[in-house]
Amino acid sequence: MPRSPMSSALLLLALVACAHTSMSSMVAPEVRGRVFHSVLVVGRFADLGIRRDAEYRLANHSVSGHFQFVPSVDLFFPGREYSPEEMRRVLREHSIDATLVITPGQYGSSSGYIPPTYTSSCTAWNSAGCTQVTTSQSGGVAYSKPWQEFSATLYDANSGSSVWVATAGTGGNAYARAVTLVRSMVDKTADRLVQDGLVR
Repeated sequence: MPRSPMSSALLLLALVACAHTSMSSMVAPEVRGRVFHSVLVVGRFADLGIRRDAEYRLANHSVSGHFQFVPSVDLFFPGREYSPEEMRRVLREHSIDATLVITPGQYGSSSGYIPPTYTSSCTAWNSAGCTQVTTSQSGGVAYSKPWQEFSATLYDANSGSSVWVATAGTGGNAYARAVTLVRSMVDKTADRLVQDGLVR
């Protein structure tokens, strides 16, 4: 069945939208060498769709038999409030030993303009040589590249103390959307937690 023009356009957008994240992180000295196995993920995004996407994307980085990231939307309904005791009970029931909180920060975009380029070529010839030159134009478009800052904190579920902190800056290309930036940051967070030895 042939794709519609709209679905083809969306597929093209998905293929070309991309982002890159730079991250700095620090591990609390008292937990160096300690490994967490079941991490609750809390995305503090106002948009429920982006929150769910971020938490489930991080869950996809779980390694069976070693560690898992658990989306908070699976354990706590965003539409209600839980008492501290209710939260502790749910965490115990699912053997959660750490909570990762991802918080979006400032955002914006950088704009620019790609000037046009002109190419001239001969389009008509006779015995004397070129008799007609045609000039074509390409480019000449404005663009806007989104960026956003993020922070992430890992809390020990038993003590409630923060044991790992990270700050990140993500920039996307002209085709990137808000969720593109979030996904890039989430992927970088999972990689950094492994690199810093907190999950493995």
